[in-house]
Amino acid sequence: LRSFNIDNNKLDSTIPATFCNLKELHRFSAYKNRLSGHLPKCIFPELESLNLARNKLSGKLPNLDGFRNITYLLLHKNEFYGSLTPLGADEMLDDDEIHHLNGKMKGLTLHSNRLDKRFPSNLVLPSSLNFFTISYNRIPGVVPKKLLSRLNGNSTILMSNNRLSCHLPHGHEGLELASGSLVLVGNLFSKAIPSWVRDGERKSNF
Repeated sequence: LRSFNIDNNKLDSTIPATFCNLKELHRFSAYKNRLSGHLPKCIFPELESLNLARNKLSGKLPNLDGFRNITYLLLHKNEFYGSLTPLGADEMLDDDEIHHLNGKMKGLTLHSNRLDKRFPSNLVLPSSLNFFTISYNRIPGVVPKKLLSRLNGNSTILMSNNRLSCHLPHGHEGLELASGSLVLVGNLFSKAIPSWVRDGERKSNF
């Protein structure tokens, strides 16, 4: 079985451990059901797309070590809590041994959960990423210094309505995110908008 879609049903059970037996799975979607409980700790070496959005799943986020080929991970509107640390599956041996998301990742949606821990200080979003949403959680603390450093101009980053505080990091000179693509409304930021946000974007988006 390579593709499994059970979207828009009324399934109200947990995801059984036997789900992990589907080793050849490439795409799984259970969007908009009533699935609850924790995700089983599975290893899916071929999985490219996992859509579990709009359920009642809880517990910590899955560890991406088990999803080495994942491209789209859609987990928004659930009840996941804790930190983003499990998502830092890969390790780049740069100057600081930066933990970053799967370098193939194109879409990651985590908005409207209960994430309540600080960002890993060495988290970096990969250049492949098109959209990343963590709005409407309870994430405190500062934005990691290099979080946005590898993104291109087509990425959409939504981090509104958390508990992020202090100032935006000053280390992204030359980064030009598309207009309207960085949304930080409803946090606790202070101090000046840094220079990597272009003048036109400052006026239109902040």
